[in-house]
Amino acid sequence: MVRQGWVERLDDPADRRVRRVHLTEPGRQLAAESIAARDEWIHRFGAKLSGEEKKQVAQVFRLLAEKVDE
Repeated sequence: MVRQGWVERLDDPADRRVRRVHLTEPGRQLAAESIAARDEWIHRFGAKLSGEEKKQVAQVFRLLAEKVDE
């Protein structure tokens, strides 16, 4: 991601062992575009589901989130 110019690595002046990673402006733009594309996909996906199907999907995501936390 450094080579693509999306992030930059910076030394931490307070701790020479630390390298901080920050998004560059192109990285922030790419992130914003990715989030917008994801939001559009979710909207299109959700528009095709019935109310009951949306509830079922939400239940599955809650179950997955619980399993990750175990």
